[in-house]
Amino acid sequence: MFTTVEFGKFGKHRFWRLYKTNDIGGAWHQEVQFYETEKLLLPENLRILARNINSSQRYAVERSGDLNEWYSVFSILYGQGLSGDIFDPDALTTQRAFYRILGISDGILVTYPKRIKEQILPAQRRELGIKGDYKPCIALYADGDLILSAFHEYPVGENQIRGEILMFRSQDGGFSWSSRESYDLLGREPYPTVLKDGVLLVTTHLLPQDVRNKDGYVHSYIHRSVDKGRTWMTTRIGPDGFRPRAEVLTSRNVLEMPDGSLILAVAPNGGPESFWRSLDRGKTWQFWKDVDFGSFRSRYSNFNEAFLWLGSSGRILNIVRVGSAEIPIPGKRVFIPDDQSDHMVFFKSDDDGATMLSAGPLGTYGEMYPSILRLKEGALLLTYTVRAQHPRLGVRAILGRETNEGAVFDFSSDGFELDYKTPVGESSGGGFGPTLQLSDGTLVTCYSFRREDEVNIEVVRWRIPDVNP
Repeated sequence: MFTTVEFGKFGKHRFWRLYKTNDIGGAWHQEVQFYETEKLLLPENLRILARNINSSQRYAVERSGDLNEWYSVFSILYGQGLSGDIFDPDALTTQRAFYRILGISDGILVTYPKRIKEQILPAQRRELGIKGDYKPCIALYADGDLILSAFHEYPVGENQIRGEILMFRSQDGGFSWSSRESYDLLGREPYPTVLKDGVLLVTTHLLPQDVRNKDGYVHSYIHRSVDKGRTWMTTRIGPDGFRPRAEVLTSRNVLEMPDGSLILAVAPNGGPESFWRSLDRGKTWQFWKDVDFGSFRSRYSNFNEAFLWLGSSGRILNIVRVGSAEIPIPGKRVFIPDDQSDHMVFFKSDDDGATMLSAGPLGTYGEMYPSILRLKEGALLLTYTVRAQHPRLGVRAILGRETNEGAVFDFSSDGFELDYKTPVGESSGGGFGPTLQLSDGTLVTCYSFRREDEVNIEVVRWRIPDVNP
């Protein structure tokens, strides 16, 4: 027979002692002491217990259907791993509330750990900008400086907007950031690439509803800066060389080749796809070669939101966003067949970009915005955004390895849930990524998330424990 006695409060928590009797109340013995959260922190059918057992701190989350009988969802010995079914969505929701109470809400959840032994990684987060700033992207200079781009769109009339390109700077590895800087650069979704000599290139595309678009159709730009983004030179991709009013998009990033030349993937809707090249560090760009994708034809373009990556073998790899019906994923179901159910497909070239052959789907439906980072330890890190289909939206990362054929990522092991702030039931907060690695091994990832129907941007600093490639 047990009873509980409330004897005080600690912060927001009521503090209890649990007593047990074996003689129908003749004598009572204290078993454990614990605190129970206030209902504002957890749903009414959840409670958290903190027990001091043999001088160790054991925390448990329990769930009840009727508030009378309780069963354990999972438990944690402070400083060690978790036990229980932590991959159940309800358990994960509980777990995040649990971490908030323990003061480790900034932590990163390791999903399906194999090479990684820890199940929660410490992290430091910093919100930037104002509400409505969207889809941040980040780049690293050789001297350690960071530059983060984002954009904001302001309504200026019926079905019209005016876009604004934003920059933030950090000189201490992402601990602190400059104030919000605004630049009158054309386009949206800026994606920066910093070259080895410090030249900064940023790709964008301009929507028809932007009041600055005088042509009335989507087209793309590449902006260039030699002074870390303070002054700019802008080059439009087209319209010369394309059919009239062709909606031209480019790869997100610029690929710097070993000989110093630069490659940009260029594609009007409906094709033909091509690589453009610069031999003067991005000052000027010229058509280089057509790219043959065989029989594949995307409803967008075959370089839609492409991320280019150069393998150690010299192969050019290309991750493209495709529609769910264009290259179906075997054994996977599309719950909502719209553009948010698009997914990633790996393409590779064995002939210096002349042909691109599909290497198969990457991940599952609702995942997009990829980037690949080669870690100092030799492993690869894929950062991507879950925009739909899953119950938890946000930015994720997963470990992989390089092969002679390209890269392999196992989505059933060693994943990292970097961002989980968008509430369940809300639409995506954008995500975007990517991840960079500083000289000391620290990783820095940026993303946008949704809160109270407004998007916000944030940067997270984190580390991966030592792993073998």
